[in-house]
Order: sequence, then C-alpha cells, then structure tokens
Amino acid sequence: MKIRYVFFAAIVTLILLSFLSKMNDEIKSDYNENKLSQHSLSETIEDTWITSETQHFIFYYKKDFEITDTEMELCEEFFQKMSRLFKVTLDKKIEYYKHPERNQQYIQSEGRVIDNIYAKNGIEIHSIYGYHPHEIMHVITYWISERHIPQFFSEGIAVAYGGTESYMSEDRVHLYGKELIEQCRTIPTKELISHFRNYSVIVSYLQSGSFNLYLVQKYGIEKYIDLY
Repeated sequence: MKIRYVFFAAIVTLILLSFLSKMNDEIKSDYNENKLSQHSLSETIEDTWITSETQHFIFYYKKDFEITDTEMELCEEFFQKMSRLFKVTLDKKIEYYKHPERNQQYIQSEGRVIDNIYAKNGIEIHSIYGYHPHEIMHVITYWISERHIPQFFSEGIAVAYGGTESYMSEDRVHLYGKELIEQCRTIPTKELISHFRNYSVIVSYLQSGSFNLYLVQKYGIEKYIDLY
C-alpha cells in the first residue's frame, strides 16, 4: 500500500512539474512577443517623424504637414531675440513637435481640457503650428526662475511677447487689454493670480498679457526678471 502511495505521489509531482514548465515557457513566449510588439510599435512611431535642425531647434513633423524653412527661420529669430532679452542660454537644442491636428483630452480629476499644444520641461514644444512664439516664450521663461510661477505671470509674459496662437505686436496686446476695460470684462488682478483657470481663456490670457507687458515697460526687464 505504501509503495502504491509513493508511486502515485511521484506521478502527481511529475505532472505538476511538467505543467509548471509549460506555463513558464508560455509566459516567456508571451513576454518576448509583447516586447517585440512594443519595440516594433516604438520603431513605427519614431519612423513617422521627419526631422530638420537649426542652430537652436530640432523640428519634428509628419509627411504632408511640413514645417517650412520660413517657419524655422522665424522660430530661430524669435528665440534668439527673446533669449537675449531675458538672458537665457540653453546647452541643448529645443525639440519642436508639429502635430497634424489638435487633439484635446478632458482631465476629469482636474476638471479641465488639455491638448497637444504645450511646452514641457523647458526644452520641448508641442504645437499644431510650425511657428508658435507663445510656446517658445514658455521655454525661455522656464529657465529664469526655479520657483513655481502663477499662470498669471507665466502665461501673461508668453502672451505679452509671443501672442496667443499667433504672434501679436505689443501695441495689439495693450489694445486687447484696453478693449477688456472698455467692455467691463476685466477681473481683479489678485483674483486672477489666485484662480487663473477659473476664468475665460480669452479674458485671462489677454488681461495678464497686457499687465505683464506693462510691468516690463514700466520697470524694465531686469526688475521684471527679479520679480519672476
């Protein structure tokens, strides 16, 4: 009886070992296939970008959505002008991604909408435009302060010199600010500094743009940088 029990236990053990070995092989196979699939996907994504370089930029764009030579020159000219004004020097090139179309996402936890137009970590720009001075300004001002800056100032100075989705002159920035005053649409500055996201983008951006530009024109760029 004891011999039969030992023999039965040995058979069960062999079956279990065989089963576990097979499972291990399947897991390895699935892992390798998944890894290969991810690698292939990564290569496919990277291969879809076309690149061009200038002195301070690496431009990424898709076929049929090129960034023109003129747009690249405008980016260079604007960056060089503003980096001199704000006394910013970068030791690496800005990565500028032009996306074919706007892609919006609603962030439920934060109750806001974001899209693929933004600047990241002071070195990366994403936009649907080949020349977007507003986002270039975000790259520049990222490097003039290590503190967290209220959007009233970070967006305001980007509007003041870079416009919104397209460039606007300093006179036009103040013109829009004047129109907000005449239409009684301005927001108390203290409130806008504290709750920038709570208000219309049109009002918050244009009002903060005119206000920040006024600070630079009134007190000079050096004092503005110290404030920032």
